[in-house]
Amino acid sequence: MAIVRNPFLDDDTARRYARGRPDHRHVLAPALRRLVERRVDVAVDVGCGTGLTAESLASVADVVIGMDASLAPLRVGRASQRSVAALAERMPLPASSVDLVLVGSALHWFELTRFLAEVDRITRTGALLMVHHDYFLGDVLGRPAFRAWFRDVY
Repeated sequence: MAIVRNPFLDDDTARRYARGRPDHRHVLAPALRRLVERRVDVAVDVGCGTGLTAESLASVADVVIGMDASLAPLRVGRASQRSVAALAERMPLPASSVDLVLVGSALHWFELTRFLAEVDRITRTGALLMVHHDYFLGDVLGRPAFRAWFRDVY
């Protein structure tokens, strides 16, 4: 399967995108605090876009890294997190260095098998993978690669 990328071409497109995104921080931050048993050292928001979801991670993590394949949303996004331009399937993070991986409405852009292998590589024992997805969830859950990975992990 080919890797598909979010088509941000320039900062104006990214700003329009940011204005149109639903803002789930008022729901997501409290949910994260309920689900995460202890404050974690490092959390990564993969496919962070302009950083709305990454802001919620600050309520449970000491270091928040926002990662997106497109530069434009990182340039126009929120300054509350560290931002890195990188593919979800090839993150520039050391092995076993992350406690929490969050994907908010971006999983459909990833090549799922390669992304899940990368999550396995970068996460510490006991890490969490959380997917907050307001569309395409049926498509993601229906993918054999996700079902097989989920079955193997749990």
